Amino acid sequence: MNDEEMIVLSIPKEWEDTYIKLLTVISQSGEAILNDCSYGCKGDGSIMFNCWNIFQAACAAYALGNIKRANLYINYVNKQIVNKFGEVNFKTKEDEE
Repeated sequence: MNDEEMIVLSIPKEWEDTYIKLLTVISQSGEAILNDCSYGCKGDGSIMFNCWNIFQAACAAYALGNIKRANLYINYVNKQIVNKFGEVNFKTKEDEE
């Protein structure tokens, strides 16, 4: 697939850490998702997927110029990550070089 065939979610640069943390939490939950079809409906899984969806809503609000709403959403996501998942340890490709 080439770039012309893709739609890309625009993420503000200052939210990159939040995005990477969400990707890390989701990727670390893959096995739990496969082993329990209700994982996304309860507990950590529900919170994780709600955070992912609210993150996307924040990006959409930001793209539409509704910065106040975007900040409300991203602040909620950041607080949920810390409250539920603690300090998420993640590495970017740059860290591996």
